[in-house]
Amino acid sequence: MRGDFTGATKDLDAVLQPHATNAQAYFALGTMNIETQSFPNAILDLSKALKFADLSSSWSRGQSFLNIADSLKAFKVKILCTRARVYHTEGQNKLAQSDLGLAEEIQPSAAVYYAQARFFRREAENKKSSELCTHALSIDAKFTPALRLRGEVYLAESKNAEAERDFDRLCMLEPENPQAHFFAGLVKLQLNKVPESLKAYDRSIELDPNTPLRYFYRASARNSAKQYHAALEDLDYFIRHDPQHNSAPMARAQAQQLRKYLAGQ
Repeated sequence: MRGDFTGATKDLDAVLQPHATNAQAYFALGTMNIETQSFPNAILDLSKALKFADLSSSWSRGQSFLNIADSLKAFKVKILCTRARVYHTEGQNKLAQSDLGLAEEIQPSAAVYYAQARFFRREAENKKSSELCTHALSIDAKFTPALRLRGEVYLAESKNAEAERDFDRLCMLEPENPQAHFFAGLVKLQLNKVPESLKAYDRSIELDPNTPLRYFYRASARNSAKQYHAALEDLDYFIRHDPQHNSAPMARAQAQQLRKYLAGQ
């Protein structure tokens, strides 16, 4: 569910009335419009934020909508990368690429190359996406968004050894991130490393027990480990808690097969 931003938007409007050049407030309002999927308004607000970013009144005290410790260049890059994402969502790819190129000119950084990589990933240009992720990681080896995205690209390209390397590192850098362990479990199962896959899935569910899809995937690892009763428990949990999911029919079929098998033992 999306939050109710009505009150927050009114507060920001009150700030914007006396401070028409408050770039931070425009940026905050733009991001709220993204959350509510008001994309044309988001583009308008982000454009205003970019226009007024250089003005001294944008950096006045008392405005805490953005971390003012960021440099002005970093702030501009943040606006451009955010607006590029909205343009891309709206299918305005040339404008998105223009913003990403300008962001690179202002401050080439891991974050900028990651934003570019994400653009090309959505365009299914996986080679270019992985190359940009690698470039981002050459700047900051601990920039985990690029590490995760590159791992996902490798996984999609069936480069499982490379994907495992990235997800193992991601788990090391973010040991409390359930998604990192989930992807590690997924790729390790494809490499037939069943015990390691189970360990990763277990950790993912331990960190986030309320995402039913994790149980569906762990059921495959448990089935490969011949832990049939445990696999059936996972499938039943998934079906019970997310019956409308696209994978639910497959889960029901798998559960039915397991029940028949276990009944025949």
